[in-house]
Amino acid sequence: MKLDEQLKLLFDEVGRCPHKVAQHMGITLHFLDLGENVCGFYQKSPLGGLYIVLNSCLDMDEMQTTTYLLVQHHQAHGEMNLSLGWNDINTFKRVEKESVKYLRMVVDAFLAITAKKQT
Repeated sequence: MKLDEQLKLLFDEVGRCPHKVAQHMGITLHFLDLGENVCGFYQKSPLGGLYIVLNSCLDMDEMQTTTYLLVQHHQAHGEMNLSLGWNDINTFKRVEKESVKYLRMVVDAFLAITAKKQT
């Protein structure tokens, strides 16, 4: 099963709440004031614990996006630490927006072809 499919199943099961996602995966979640540039980070402790730290200044949508990206990183590269900043979050959101636009174009083209075949 692909990583995106695994994450979709996870979010379908527990929702996108950062607390529930982290708890379900056995990751300790903390909120700290990380300043203006850092949205959050994932860290594996030398003692074996897994941690996600989110900037306490984020709104819920930003926390969910940051958690999603950090969980995705955990699933793919669990041994490596990762820090995400605003550029990372904004790039992800921009790519997602473009993906949705592209998928809408594909669906519209498919529906146009289907409608043309039926006439």
